[in-house]
Amino acid sequence: MNNEKNITLLNGLIETSRDGVEGFKKCAEDAHDPQLKMYFQDRAKKLRRSGSNFKQGSQAMWRRTRFERYDKRRFTSSLD
Repeated sequence: MNNEKNITLLNGLIETSRDGVEGFKKCAEDAHDPQLKMYFQDRAKKLRRSGSNFKQGSQAMWRRTRFERYDKRRFTSSLD
């Protein structure tokens, strides 16, 4: 069950990252200074990459959790 808590945590981080990306994009659009614009664009890009990594981790944990449940049921039923 610990994986389920981790998956929930990662999903929350994914949503927070998405919000952050949108915020940095908006800041970049509104910035008049070219250096500041590039800074915000870079932050959005890095945060998008982090969000993608969180998503991959969440999906991997979800698959592992499903496999562990399946494997446990298969093992238990083979003992009957």
